[in-house]
Amino acid sequence: MRRLRLTGLAIGLSVVSVLGFVLVTCTVVAGLLSFTVIGAFLFLGLAAAQRPFTDLHLRSAEKVLGRSIPRTPRTPTEGSPLRRLGQAVSDPGTWRDIAFLVFNTVTGLTILLVPVVLFLHGLTALLLPVFWNTLPVGQHGFPYMSGFWVTSSNEVQVGLGLAAVSFLLWWLFTPALLRLNAMITAALLGSGADSAAGYADRPQVGVR
Repeated sequence: MRRLRLTGLAIGLSVVSVLGFVLVTCTVVAGLLSFTVIGAFLFLGLAAAQRPFTDLHLRSAEKVLGRSIPRTPRTPTEGSPLRRLGQAVSDPGTWRDIAFLVFNTVTGLTILLVPVVLFLHGLTALLLPVFWNTLPVGQHGFPYMSGFWVTSSNEVQVGLGLAAVSFLLWWLFTPALLRLNAMITAALLGSGADSAAGYADRPQVGVR
C-alpha cells in the first residue's frame, strides 16, 4: 500500500509540475510586460501564486523524507505598485521559485513519471489475457502500448513476463525515486535549517 500511495503522490506531483510550468511561463511573460501597468500587476499576482505550488512540493518532500524542511520566507511587499514590483523583483525567493518550477518540470517530472509508467505498463501487460479473450482481435491484432500489436497468444504470454518485470522494477525503485525527488526539492527550496521538533507526530507516507 505504501508504494501505491507513493505512486499516487507521484501522479499528483506530476500534474502540479505541469501546472507550475504553465504558471511560471505566464509569470515570465508578465515580467517582460511589467513596464505596463497591467503587466506589473500580473507579474505581482503570478509571482505570489508560485509560492503555493513550491510549498506543495516542499510539504510533499517532508512527508516522503519524514522530517521538516524549513524555508526562507519571502520579503513582504508593501507600498505603491511600483515599489511592490521592485521588492518582488529584488527578492531572491521570487527567482528561486521560478528556477525551481522550471527545473522541476524537466528533472522532477522525469523522476516522478518513471514509477507511474512502470506501474501502468505492468498493469496493462497483466490485463493482456483479458483483452485477448474479450476484445475483437481483427486482422492485425490489437495495439499494446506504443506501436506494438499483439497478434498471437504467445505474445500475450510474453506480455505477462513483461508485467512481472515492470512490477518488480516498480516495487524496487519507487521508494528510491520518490526519495530522490524529495531530496532535490529540499536542496533547492529548503533553507538548510535544522528540522523542527515534533514533526514525527504529523501524518506521513514516509520512505524508510
